[in-house]
This record gives sequence, structure tokens and C-alpha cells, in this order.
Amino acid sequence: MKFSMMPFVVILGLVVGGAATAHATTEVVWLTKLDDAIATAKKLGRPVVIEEKRATCGNCQAMAKSVLVDGAIRSTLARDFVCLEVDTDHAPFDIDAILRDVHGVGNKYTLPCFVYVTPEGKIIRSTNGFRSVVAFKSDLQAALSSDAMRSPADVEKKLAEAADAATKEFDAKKFGAVIRAAREADGAPGWCDGKVRLRALHDRCEEAATQALEKAAGLAQKGNFDGAKAAVEKLQTDFAGSDTAERGAQAALTSLERLVVAAQANASGDSASARMVYEAIVKDAAGTPYEAIAWERLAKLPK
Repeated sequence: MKFSMMPFVVILGLVVGGAATAHATTEVVWLTKLDDAIATAKKLGRPVVIEEKRATCGNCQAMAKSVLVDGAIRSTLARDFVCLEVDTDHAPFDIDAILRDVHGVGNKYTLPCFVYVTPEGKIIRSTNGFRSVVAFKSDLQAALSSDAMRSPADVEKKLAEAADAATKEFDAKKFGAVIRAAREADGAPGWCDGKVRLRALHDRCEEAATQALEKAAGLAQKGNFDGAKAAVEKLQTDFAGSDTAERGAQAALTSLERLVVAAQANASGDSASARMVYEAIVKDAAGTPYEAIAWERLAKLPK
């Protein structure tokens, strides 16, 4: 379990020169063609949300800046929907046909409009005008939980059984099994209580992974780098498949390796190299406990 004791000057060149940090991103892809959106929706078993807007629409701009940027909304759109955007002044014929069904012909309505349709193109619901963060979250949930998007009875039964089993696994701290079950459920068609429960268990696993990463960092804070590394490697096994664990473990192991390099450099009297490594940790591990550890050790180096 111990870190390699290869000469710190060799590791210095490897670690300081090329480490990269991973950042969590929630990318929402807005398609522009209905055929592409429907094909993707059928493949993933998700509803399509069509945003009808106009470049000069104040409400549209306001929603883009204050609502569609919300983290929870971005996560829901990216994970549960296929997103399609259309300029109301230049709507392609196939999308315009759906919009005519929603608005009628010659009727006035307020932009932006959000139209929710099934993978088969059946209209679930629609809204007109500016929607607050709370209202838009409610709209998304209503579309997902609508009868039109309900999971088939056999799938719903299997997901309920999987949720019951995963609850027991979570209580037994078998996080990897819960994460795998939740990932499989997300690929199942439709929406039902079992899928919701599995997703909630997955989120709890992500929280537990964060706590485990914090405990590992606590060992590093005390100078127990080997213990911290062992804890992180155990976390990688216990939480296999967790986005939080995978990103956090990679970043933690890089920071721990650097802390060892810096400690070796300082012990040999090369405080300049140690300072260089600590400064690299401060830069690349910003916002993590390892940044604080590096600052603390920087303060103890000779001036």
C-alpha cells in the first residue's frame, strides 16, 4: 500500500508537469431536428422537451439566464429528457405541425413555450411564458410522471423489486451494487416509483462517497499518506461506478502522490522543489481539502 519511494526529482517532473483535474459538468445538448430528437428519445426511453423561443424574446432570454442554468434543472434535462430547440419564426414543417396542435392556428401565445412529447411524438403537456425555477422543475417532473410516460407493467414490477433489493444493499453498505442497480434502472423505459427510489438511493451513495473522500483527506491532514491512499483505493472498490468516487479518487490520489513528493523534497533540504509541488497542489486541487493541506505545509517551509 505504501507509496513508491522513487527519487523525488523524477516524480517531480512527472507530477508537477502534467496533472489534470476533473470537474463535474452537466451538459445539456439542444438538438434542432425533430427526427434526431425522436430517434434519440426512442433509443433512451425519454420524453422530448421542445423549447419554442425567439431571439428577440425578453422572457426567453430571462429564462436562459436565470432558470435553464440552474444546476438541478440542467441535471434533470441532461439525464431524463431529449432537448429540442426551435426558433418560432423559422420552425421546420414537422416541428411546426406539433406547435399548431398545441397553439391552434392564428391564436396568440406568450413565449417561451415548452412542449413535452413522448418518444412516439404524442403531446404530453405544454406551458406558455416565463417559468420560475420552481415552476419549471414541477413541469419537468409532471412530464416524467405522466401516464403517457409510465413504465410498462412488467418493467415497473422489476424496478420495484430492484429498489427493494437495493435498499437492503445500501443498508449493508454495498454501495457498488446499489449504484449498478440505479444505472440499469435509468436505462429502463418509462417512469415509475421504483426508478425514483433507485435514483434516490444512488444520490445517497454519492453523498456517502463524498463523506468517504473527506475521511481519507482527514488522514492526509494528519500526515498519514499511506492510510489516506488505502482509504481512497478502498473507496474506488466500494463505490465502483460512482461519478463522485471516480472523480474524487483520481484527484485525491494525484494530490497524495504530490504531497509525498513534496515531503521527500523538503526532508532532503530542497525546500524550493517542495514549494513548487505544494503550489501545484494549491492550483490544481483548489476547493478540495488537499488545497488546505498544501497551504499549511507551504507556511512551514523556510522563507
